[in-house]
Amino acid sequence: MRACSMDLKSRISFNFVFTSPLGTGKTTITQKIGQVFYSMGLLSAPEYLEHSASDLDTPYVGQTGSKIITILKDGLGKVLFVDEAYRLGKGQFAKEATDELVSSLTQPQFLGKLVVILAGSTKDMNRLLKVNPGLSSRFPEGHVFQNMTAEECLTLLQHQLRVAGVEFVLEHRQSDGYGDIIKHFNSLSCLPNWGNGQDVETLSKAIVASA
Repeated sequence: MRACSMDLKSRISFNFVFTSPLGTGKTTITQKIGQVFYSMGLLSAPEYLEHSASDLDTPYVGQTGSKIITILKDGLGKVLFVDEAYRLGKGQFAKEATDELVSSLTQPQFLGKLVVILAGSTKDMNRLLKVNPGLSSRFPEGHVFQNMTAEECLTLLQHQLRVAGVEFVLEHRQSDGYGDIIKHFNSLSCLPNWGNGQDVETLSKAIVASA
């Protein structure tokens, strides 16, 4: 694109919506996006700032908008990751919050100057995008993170145990022991609060402690 004298910033999306269950790698991908945009010369630093939508809560009318602008300024040249972003669409100042975000991202001060990622569960994020029609146009790129498979959970568990100095040797895939572990992970992944990589990490720590 540069060889054709095309402006990258006008053709590449800087705003994304990540929808997923817990522990599926949103933060890790956010870090990678920062590195990629930095390597393309679109950001001044391969860094990311993480905020929760609750960081934008204010007790008075008129303060929510200014707080959003402050956070956007802090994120200039970097990636701004807003977790639990669906909360922007809740509460008495929801309209103020979404209106300011939609307006600010089209202003020269911020347009193409930072990457903004809104993250949350699929159902909640779909509800947020309906609060203000402008959000969908400002965040045209989305990615759905799926629950980790049982095999992926097991691979991650083995890796984390190996890093901790515990060798976890399994029999071949056709063995009863392997099948039992896969069955347990499949049962866990059906739970509504299953945290994928987060819960696998908790499990690995418990195994290390018991060992």
